[in-house]
Amino acid sequence: RFDELTGNLESATQPLADATKTFLVMETAALALGAALLKVAIDEAGKFEQSLTEINTILKLSPEALGDFEEQIIEYAQNSTQSLEQINGAIYNAVSAGVKYEDALKALTVAEQLAVGGNADLEESIVLLTSTTNAYGPALSGAEEAADIFFKTVELGVTTIPELNASLGNIVPVAAALGVPLEEVGAALATLTANGIGTSEATTGIKAALDNIISPSKGAQEAAAELGVEFNATALQSKGLVGFLESLVVATGGNAEKMKELFGSTEAYTAVMSLTNDRTEKLKSNLDQIKDSAGAAQAA
Repeated sequence: RFDELTGNLESATQPLADATKTFLVMETAALALGAALLKVAIDEAGKFEQSLTEINTILKLSPEALGDFEEQIIEYAQNSTQSLEQINGAIYNAVSAGVKYEDALKALTVAEQLAVGGNADLEESIVLLTSTTNAYGPALSGAEEAADIFFKTVELGVTTIPELNASLGNIVPVAAALGVPLEEVGAALATLTANGIGTSEATTGIKAALDNIISPSKGAQEAAAELGVEFNATALQSKGLVGFLESLVVATGGNAEKMKELFGSTEAYTAVMSLTNDRTEKLKSNLDQIKDSAGAAQAA
C-alpha cells in the first residue's frame, strides 16, 4: 500500500510547504518594510534636527542645554496628538513671541487642549494664546484662562479658533490698553457672531466702537452732555464694556438715532446696536458663562 502512503504524505506535507513559501514572502516583505521605515525615520529625524536648529537660532542654547530640551520635546511628543513637525513649529512661534523655552512645553500643553477642543491647528492656537497673554499681561492669570475664554467664545458664538486668531489682532491691543477684560471681548464676539455678523466684521465693529469712545467726535460729546452720560475712556474703564453699553441703553431709551449720534461710524453703530438692541441680556448671559468657563478647554 506504498502508493496510498505516498499520497497521504503528500497531502499532509503540502500545506507545510505552502506555509513555508508564505513565511518567506512575509519575511521578504517585512525586511522591505523595515528598510522603508528606517528611511522614513532617518528623514524625519533629519527634519526634526533641522527644525530644532531653527528654534535655537532664537534661543541660542548651549549644545548640552539644547540636548536636554530636545529630550523634553520628544518625551512630550510621545503623549501628544500632534506631529513633531507641528510641535516644533508651535514651539518656534511660542519662543518667537517671548515665551521662555523652559515654559514653552507648558504653554504648548494648553495650546494643544485648545486646538483639539476647538478643532484647530496647534500653531494657530499657540499664536492666539501668546499674542493675547502678551497684550493683557498680568490682567490674565495665564494661557489657561485665555484658552477657556476662547473655547467658550467659540461654543457660544458662530466662530472658530482660526477665525479668532486671524481677527483678534484688530482689537486685543486696544481692549487691553483700555482695561476691557478679555471675558467681555469674548462675550461681545460670541453675541455678534451668533447674530450673523462675521468674526472679522465683529472685531472691526468692536474696535471702531472703542475708538469712538476714546476719541469721541464733537457731535458725540454734545449728545452725551445732553443725555447726561459720560462718554469717554474713563467711564468705560470704571463700568466695563457691558456696564458702559447698558448705561447708554438706559440713557437713550434704546433710541437708534441717539445711539447713532454717539457712535458715528457705520461699523461701530452696527456692532453696538447688535449688542444692545434687545440683546443686552444675551450679552450679559454670555459674559456670565464665559466668566464661569474655568477648565472648559481641558474638559473639551
